[in-house]
Amino acid sequence: MEQNRPASKQEKFSGSSIFRLISIFFLLACLAGAVSYIRFRADYTLNTDDASEFALGKFLSEEGSLVSKNWYYSTELSVVNTNLIYPFVFRLSDSWHRVRVISTVVIYLIMLAVYFGLSRAYRFKKYFALTAALLFIPFSETFYHFVIKGLFYYPYFTILFLVLMLSEFYIRQDGRKAFLMLTVSALFSLFVGFGGARMLFHLYIPLLAASGLLMLGKEPGRKQTRWFVFSLTVFVFNCIGFLVNFTVLAKIYHFDAWEKVAFINFDITRISGAFSGIMQTFGYTPGNFFSPAFLFNLACGGWLLLTAYALYYALRNREKVSGEYFRFSLFTFLAFVIYIVYYGLTDSYFNTRYCLSLVVLAFPASALFAEQADLRKNLSGILLGSVVLLTALSGLLYYRTGWTNDENEDLRKACDTLVTEGYHNGYASFWWTNVLTELSNGKIEVWNVVNDFNDQGFYRVKDIDEMYHFLQPVSHDTTHPSGKVFIFFTAGEFENNNWKAQLEEAKILHRSDEFVAVGFDSYEAMIDCLYPGYDFVFEDGSWLEKGVDLDGKRLLAPGGISSGPYQTFWPGTYDVVISGVNLDSTEVTCQAENGERMLAMENLSRNDEEVRFTFRLDQKMRGVETVVINVSEETDHVVTIDRISIRKRIEDR
Repeated sequence: MEQNRPASKQEKFSGSSIFRLISIFFLLACLAGAVSYIRFRADYTLNTDDASEFALGKFLSEEGSLVSKNWYYSTELSVVNTNLIYPFVFRLSDSWHRVRVISTVVIYLIMLAVYFGLSRAYRFKKYFALTAALLFIPFSETFYHFVIKGLFYYPYFTILFLVLMLSEFYIRQDGRKAFLMLTVSALFSLFVGFGGARMLFHLYIPLLAASGLLMLGKEPGRKQTRWFVFSLTVFVFNCIGFLVNFTVLAKIYHFDAWEKVAFINFDITRISGAFSGIMQTFGYTPGNFFSPAFLFNLACGGWLLLTAYALYYALRNREKVSGEYFRFSLFTFLAFVIYIVYYGLTDSYFNTRYCLSLVVLAFPASALFAEQADLRKNLSGILLGSVVLLTALSGLLYYRTGWTNDENEDLRKACDTLVTEGYHNGYASFWWTNVLTELSNGKIEVWNVVNDFNDQGFYRVKDIDEMYHFLQPVSHDTTHPSGKVFIFFTAGEFENNNWKAQLEEAKILHRSDEFVAVGFDSYEAMIDCLYPGYDFVFEDGSWLEKGVDLDGKRLLAPGGISSGPYQTFWPGTYDVVISGVNLDSTEVTCQAENGERMLAMENLSRNDEEVRFTFRLDQKMRGVETVVINVSEETDHVVTIDRISIRKRIEDR
């Protein structure tokens, strides 16, 4: 017996142990690749979406809190999220880039530890390293942008894996240990619910549905009963957390609650869109057959087929597979079904990335399949290895793009110029706010201004003080920048902006094919430059009834109404000149605040070719407009408006 033992160990080492060793090296290589990408390339591909969570982390660090009522969140309140990490790391370093790298490593290690626990709970230890590596490979554009680059979904992966892990460990425990585990799981689920309904639909409802289905059997066993008890408990506590989220926290903090979601008529296009989102997240990419799209789509097809068969195999062969494999497969199948049905029956906003926390379930599902499927010649493991190889090759192609592209070269140049010239505060649309802050290592603070997009897709700011309530401090609503001030535009935004004429005469700090930055000595100087008046440009039929815009002029049929420009004006006296043809048959009024306030018109004069009047504002007024109505009773009497000019008197500037 003892003579045979070394041979047995050697045989074991030459098979399973070598595979595990290779898998561990593969995991370490993928982990190192993801960290290296953040370390060496983050600043080259960073956008404001990526930078906004770090801006919040810095804000929370300075405020000394984990959630803040002084910040405009996006669609959810960040409770169990990356901002449990960022504020603490910011206290260790003032370097935004170093904070990003350190936080990334911490987030990776936390999720990896939880996934390791999941592999122990569901008993797929052999394929742990191989499938864990997939969590650090950018196998699709969605995974690249929102997981590898943005880190947004690692907290959701961690929550998902942790609760599933605890459910299995609870099933195996008795007495005090089981009670303690259930209590911890319930409290954790409560805090998850504080953040919103995302995990309720992606985790807790499918978990309860799966355990409830097993309870419908004739004689549910002890494990099925305990699984149901666990699922019901965490579901109830997560619902309580969500109830607190939109009844209490939504009144304290600034975020979009989910209570407005409503059922709609059955819409097959939304269901197909949800399924299409799953395919895209797995890597499906439109493109020529003989192009990288072929590899991406091959990997996508491999994952779809492998995942579907892994779930089918467990559900079809309940007696052959372990209880853990069967329960996981039932949960995963229902999670995908509920996800697709939810977006088909409700008006909830849909985005492809929302299924990321479901797509990663394919990895443990395939690991369980490879571990337990009774196929000849270890075919299940070969299938998994083949799909992983395709995924790794896809990831290399996405990394190649990230390692060779410099999307922020001109943005960094503009940022350096602003800092060098002493401009640390300014205004911009959302996509250039927090990224300027991070690229300047926190030296630049940007006020996020509301956009009004025209038909060409370029925004026209009506009010430099009207803040976009999204991913910025609440104080920006009521405070103005001190010292020098800049406005940051894309080149297209600058060319199409209502203030272009006066901005051309201001100080241009940076100008390129991509961006234009304009500087002012102070906030007051900026206001004086932007708001001396307004010329209404007739070009796209905006604010027009029974009329047309033609060759830069506005033609009004009888009963036709021209209104606008719905612009913000500062205190002062303004002279208005309307020039055109047949203006003596018009009725002219001036109003503000979307028509709720009529403005007194003084010194009104009128003839066939011109209407003149003045109005005075004692306070800042939004939505100021001049309304011109063709009141002629003749059916063919057309009023032509050549120009509407509104100018602030020089003594009031």
